[in-house]
Amino acid sequence: MLVSAVEQLSAGQDRSLNLRGCSVCKRASHGLAVALRGNTSVEEMDLHGAQLDDEGVACLAGALLEQGRVRHLDLGANGAGAAAARALSPLLRTEWAADEDTPPVTNVLRTLRLARNELNADACAELLSASQPSTLGVESLSLAFNPLSSAAGEILAGGLRRAPSLHTLQLQGSSIGSSGCTALAAVLPEARVLKHLDLCANDIGDAGGQAIAQVLPHSRIAELLVAHNRLTDTAGRALSIGLVRRRRCTLQLLVLRGNKRIGDSTAEAISKALSAPRPHGNRSLTSLDLAGTAVTQAGAMSLGDALVCNSKLTSLDLGRGVNEETARALEVLLAHNRSQAQRIERVVPNESAQEHVRLSVQQLYTGASCKGFSASSPTMLDNSLPEVEADAELVMRLQDQLASVSVETEHLQSKVAALEHLATRSLGVGLKPA
Repeated sequence: MLVSAVEQLSAGQDRSLNLRGCSVCKRASHGLAVALRGNTSVEEMDLHGAQLDDEGVACLAGALLEQGRVRHLDLGANGAGAAAARALSPLLRTEWAADEDTPPVTNVLRTLRLARNELNADACAELLSASQPSTLGVESLSLAFNPLSSAAGEILAGGLRRAPSLHTLQLQGSSIGSSGCTALAAVLPEARVLKHLDLCANDIGDAGGQAIAQVLPHSRIAELLVAHNRLTDTAGRALSIGLVRRRRCTLQLLVLRGNKRIGDSTAEAISKALSAPRPHGNRSLTSLDLAGTAVTQAGAMSLGDALVCNSKLTSLDLGRGVNEETARALEVLLAHNRSQAQRIERVVPNESAQEHVRLSVQQLYTGASCKGFSASSPTMLDNSLPEVEADAELVMRLQDQLASVSVETEHLQSKVAALEHLATRSLGVGLKPA
């Protein structure tokens, strides 16, 4: 395979080179570097698990700097340490010319994956050129499962300030702890391009979770992963408040999986944030992962209320915290939301179809009941649904809203059954016909 790779580089035709899992010895890494210097086509290289160690990585880094075309590089699981990080550093920097009229030159790499290596805080400083601050041109960086420690928090924060194009940062399993997370959180409002932040399995605790929650409304984060971090309901409620502190929240994915001390209190707080009427309620979150937490049936009922009032949430994972019947009922509501998100054409309701839908359920689906919602209400499925006034304007508005809901008899009956199940489980009563 290695000989074939060298021939491939020499031919200069392919745009990608895959040596994933292929053991590359010291001599072979030098041959690979020589072939790479004369190549003008390869833009993506996967050397994950190639056993290059520091010397092999340094050899390839020099060749990559000369070749100048590789944009995406995976060097995961290569035993790379501080020396390798130092050699790779120039590939991330943007060089500014002395002449102001000359545009800056960005050195090569846009995506760099260094997961499962031996990078500590010092190696992180070498990689991000902490000793000689310069603009970093990297767009996606993975340092997952490296022993970075909490000392890397300030270093990563400084690097984030100097990386105006960084949109993805993966730090799962890097032991940055609560202090490292707090240092990193402080600069998130300045990282206007960062969309994906993975902090799973970093033991950040409630202190780190609250630090993230505090700046979440002021950041542009769209995907936040904080699974397996010993978070409790304290951090969970803080994150739910972060969802509604500003109207233009950008968070779309929130992963709280495996935080075993997060429970119904967090589920109810998130439900209120999602269920509140505009402009105060959150309408950006589309995916929520609470699998492996302590959320029970009660929390599931609250989230069911949110699914009824908020059609933006299309993915909800509660793991084994709910029984099969409740899971099926929630899936019906999620399917309805997904169909709305995909803008599937709806059939205009007719009299025979409307006979199968009780007025109270119609109100829930059309949003008429949202007028009666208050932040202190534990659930929307209660006996205080607002009565429909018999004036022409309200009737016309309800008819317009109802036109967006599927009225196929079988589909509507399944929705009614799902809502009745949620109401029965939470209140012990069924929905009565108006």
